[in-house]
Amino acid sequence: MAVNQIKGGAILSYVSLVIGNIIVLLYTPFMLRMMGQSEYGIYSICNTISSTIAMLDAGLALAAVKFITENKDNRDLPSIIGTFFVFYTGLGLLALVISGCIAENATAIFSKSMTSYEISSVRIILWITGVYLALSFLTSVFVATVVAYERFIFIKILDIIRSCLLPLLIIPFLLEGYKAIAMSTITVCVFLSINVAKMIYCLTKLKIRITLHGISPVFVKQAVPFAVLIFVKLLLDNVYWSGGHLILGIVAGTIPAAVFAVALQMKGYFCAVANPVNNLFLPRCVSLSKEANGMQLISQLFIKVSRIQTILLGLVVSGYVVFGEQFMVLWAGSDYIDAYRASLIIMIPYMVPLAQGILNSVLQAYNKLRYQLAVFVIICLIVVIGSFILGRLKGAMGAAYVLVFVIVVFEIIVMNLYYKKLGLNIKSFWTNFIKIMMPYIFVTLLYKFILSNLNLSSWVYWIIILITFVLVTLALEWFIVLNVEEKGYVNTLWQRVLKRKRA
Repeated sequence: MAVNQIKGGAILSYVSLVIGNIIVLLYTPFMLRMMGQSEYGIYSICNTISSTIAMLDAGLALAAVKFITENKDNRDLPSIIGTFFVFYTGLGLLALVISGCIAENATAIFSKSMTSYEISSVRIILWITGVYLALSFLTSVFVATVVAYERFIFIKILDIIRSCLLPLLIIPFLLEGYKAIAMSTITVCVFLSINVAKMIYCLTKLKIRITLHGISPVFVKQAVPFAVLIFVKLLLDNVYWSGGHLILGIVAGTIPAAVFAVALQMKGYFCAVANPVNNLFLPRCVSLSKEANGMQLISQLFIKVSRIQTILLGLVVSGYVVFGEQFMVLWAGSDYIDAYRASLIIMIPYMVPLAQGILNSVLQAYNKLRYQLAVFVIICLIVVIGSFILGRLKGAMGAAYVLVFVIVVFEIIVMNLYYKKLGLNIKSFWTNFIKIMMPYIFVTLLYKFILSNLNLSSWVYWIIILITFVLVTLALEWFIVLNVEEKGYVNTLWQRVLKRKRA
């Protein structure tokens, strides 16, 4: 059942990805134009702050997944879940306090770069999201339990519902003239509803029970250090990606922040190609780590998953190189052309950490996070200092240059040396990565040459060229790159689709 859940979850992840991206293509240009750069800057800055506060939950969430997975058959499971529920309650109250403190000090923080109206909007949104975080944390243990039980199909169905529901609810309010505050309110209501649905699923379908007594001190000593390490890592990761954006809002104002927000949004869509699959493997890595030859088995799994990820990521990056600039102008407007440039120079090197994304689960499974944390501390220091300097001088592009530097030096060079030291087959990864990317590089150069001699000004022409680009690149990958096993996966999936159509 676990294997079917992973396969089903992976397929639905990409269904969700396709649906979500189609919605984004249609919805985001409308939203950007209805809100304007100032309001979108407010919304994105508040989202950055609330996402950082939400990291309080992230460490405990992964700890819950790990320890619930390990104790599914343990009679003490209700007390283990109850322990996490108590911790979540405390974190919810802490999140509300932090959000409230930032809201009440918004004038002092943003007075040099924002108007009084913008500061007032920031204050209201932060109080709304603070209340949401407090309530959301109360349901978080159930979210972690659904993941620990590998009910990925249910999770991905909810993701699809969320993707569809958000724009359907937000668009009417934008048409009526409501902006950042209304968007924030609707977003938190939808996200909270999804968490409640997972809680109901746990209590009714999985028959999960919670006991708030009989908490084991030994268990707490195991879980809390792990949760703290994960929390610190994810908090640093949030500073890594969002620190430059927030600093831009402070030193350069809402418009450069809005441009960089769109660049990070593009990077987010890029990550969405890989993360849905990478996020499925923590329970599996925890199980394999218990085997005598666990690292060898995980290394084999890593190569298989990273090949698939590289094929998908390579298609996206090569397509973005060829079509991205024209797409950004048609989609968001010429005011956001720097968002394309910033996102492109970030996405190209970040292909490598994304293709290796399953290794985050490996580090968590083996409790090997301290080295990665030390690396991320250095990254965050460079991001903060560099963004203050280059953000003030170069705006969104300055913040992007800082990210490119830390990705190449630390995420690729430093971390790959560490992965090799752990015994993972990094040499095989790079051999496969280069082989997979060669057809993409060839097709990218070919289409850049073709488009330089064409004058396309319509969506229709761009879509036709894009379709031919995808078909040519996938054909080359099929005949040059895919091995027998991977072709077998594709053929099996295609046969299942044909059977369902006949049925």
